[in-house]
Amino acid sequence: MFEKGGFIKKFPLNSNAYLIGRGPECDLILDDQHVSKHHCRIRVFANHILVEDLNSRNGSFVEGKKITSARITLNKSFNLGGETTLFYKQGDTGEFTVSQELSAIFGTLSLKKKSAPGITNDTSNSENKFDLYLGCLLKKALENKDFKEFINEISRLLAGVFSSGSLHLIQDEQLITLFNKANHSQNEIMNCKKQCRDLSFQSKTTNPDLTSPLWVTAEKAGGALLFIPQKAKSKKVLTGLPVFFEKLLEIIAFNKKLIPALSFDPTPPPVLYQEKETTIVGNSEAMRQVISLAKRIAPKSSSVLILGESGTGKEMLARMIHHLSDRKEYVAINCSAIPATLLESELFGHEAGAFTDARKRKIGKLEQASGGTLLLDELAEMPLDIQAKLLRVLQERSFTRLGGSEEIAVDPRIIAITNCDLYKLVEEGRFRGDLFYRLRVHELRVPALRERPEDIIPLITHFSRIYAEKNQVSPQGFSFGAQKSLLDYSWPGNIRELENEIRRIMEIIDDGELIGGHHLVTVNKALIHELKTTDMFDKNEPEFKEEIEGFERRKLVDLLQKHGGNRSKTAKAMGISYQGLVKKMKRLQIR
Repeated sequence: MFEKGGFIKKFPLNSNAYLIGRGPECDLILDDQHVSKHHCRIRVFANHILVEDLNSRNGSFVEGKKITSARITLNKSFNLGGETTLFYKQGDTGEFTVSQELSAIFGTLSLKKKSAPGITNDTSNSENKFDLYLGCLLKKALENKDFKEFINEISRLLAGVFSSGSLHLIQDEQLITLFNKANHSQNEIMNCKKQCRDLSFQSKTTNPDLTSPLWVTAEKAGGALLFIPQKAKSKKVLTGLPVFFEKLLEIIAFNKKLIPALSFDPTPPPVLYQEKETTIVGNSEAMRQVISLAKRIAPKSSSVLILGESGTGKEMLARMIHHLSDRKEYVAINCSAIPATLLESELFGHEAGAFTDARKRKIGKLEQASGGTLLLDELAEMPLDIQAKLLRVLQERSFTRLGGSEEIAVDPRIIAITNCDLYKLVEEGRFRGDLFYRLRVHELRVPALRERPEDIIPLITHFSRIYAEKNQVSPQGFSFGAQKSLLDYSWPGNIRELENEIRRIMEIIDDGELIGGHHLVTVNKALIHELKTTDMFDKNEPEFKEEIEGFERRKLVDLLQKHGGNRSKTAKAMGISYQGLVKKMKRLQIR
C-alpha cells in the first residue's frame, strides 16, 4: 500500500520484482515530482521485501535514514523522495482513507459498506440516494483497477441504476458510452452533443429536465458527461442529477490520474536487447523470460525452434541468438516464398547441367551457412521430400549437391521459425516427426502482443521515435483517448501491425499536434469490427449480452488454462489486479 496526502491505495505483490517511479514503464507509477522516473526496485521474498534505491534524485528512506538497500518486514514502511510512503502489510479496502482532495469534492459523503439503492424518478430524498451511490462508485475508484476496467465497472453499475436514457463520457474528444438503454443511434448522440455544446449547457442548469439532454462538465476533470433521456410524456425532475453527474465526473478524473498520459518524449522504453539493427523493447515478464532463455542457449550449437504468431518478432529473436553466438555468417531462406521445385536447389545447391537452365554450379544455403547460422523461415511450408533430405543433413552433417556425387561436410546451426502449430501438423502427418524433434532441441515461444499488454506502451514509444525522426516531425504526444484505443485493441497482426500504425500516424501528423482518437483510422475500424458495435449497451437483447459474455468467458478460460489455473499469473497477464480477476470470474461463473 502507498500513501500520499492522506490517500492510501493498495498495490498487490503478485510478482517477484517491481520497478517503482514516475516513468510510464514502471510497474508502480507514482504521480509525485519528488520521485524519480526510476526511483527504486523492490524484490519480494517469503516474509519480507528488499528495497533497492536506483540512484534516485531525492533518495529512499527507512525510519528517516537514507538507504541504498533495506530489508522491510511485514507492517513496516519506507519513504520515497520525502513525500510518498509505502507500507508492506496485509489489508483490505476497508483500511483505505480518503484524501483531502476527495474530501473537498464529496464533503460528508457516506462511505459505509452498503448496497447502492436503485435510483428512480421519485424526487424524495434523491440527493441522499445519489450520495450513497457515489460512495459505492468512490470505493470502486479506490480499488486497484486500471482505467478501462474501472469504466467497464461504472458502465455495469449505472446501467442497472437508470431505467431509461443513455449516458456518454467525452474524454479527449473520444466518446465512451457508459450505458444506452434508450437505443439512441450514433447520429442522435452526436446531434445532442453538438446541440448541448452550441447552447453551452452546463451542470448548473436551472432546469435539469429528464426530457431534455443534459451536458455536465467539470473543469478539473477535463471532460464532460452527456445524459440523453428517453422521450417520455411526463416531465419528472431529479433535482440531484446534475450534481450527481458532476461528482461522478470528478471520480472518473481522479481514477484517471493514476494512469499517466503518454507524452511524445517520455523516458526511453526498456530495452531487452540491442545489437546493430536488432532492438527488442518490452516490459513484460513473459518477454523477459524468452530473452533470458535465448541468451543462455545462444553460445551453444544446438538447433532452435521458435514458435509464435505472425508479426511477434520471431526473426528478430533469431538474429539476436546469432549475434550472441561465435558463428560467422547469418543466412536466411523463406520456405514459403520459393516454389517447391526451386527450394531444393536453394538449400542444397546444384552442379552445372543438373537440370534445365543449370548452366553453372550454384552453392546452396546449407553450404553458405556452414560455420554460421541458417534460418529456416516458415518451416511448416517445406515439402515432405525436402524435409527427409534436410533430416539426413542434420544426422550425417554432410550432403551432395543436385546432379553431383561429391559428399560435402557442413556445420550449420539451424534456427527454424513458424507461426503454425507444428505439434498438430506432426499428428496429422503433414510434417515429419523425426525432423521436428531434431530441430526442437531448444524451443522458444514468442507470446502474442495481446498476451503481454505491458509491452504496448514501450513499443509505441520506440516506433514513435524512429518514424518521427524519419519524417522530421515532433508531435505533442498521444491523447488519453488515443492511448486507450491502442491499449484496448487486440493487435491480431502483433508488433508488425502496431509498427505500421505508428508509421502511418507519423507520416500524416504535424509538428506540435496532439495525436487523438481520430488519427487511429486503422485501429478504430478494427475495434468496431472486433466488438461488432461501438457501444456494448446499444443492444439490450439477451442473446447479444450472452454472446459478449460467452466470448469473454472463453478467452478467460483459455488464459487460465495456459497458466495452469494460477490466478496471480493470469491476472498479471491480463494487466488487472488479483481481486479484479476474482470478481470477473465470479461474474462470468468460472470456477
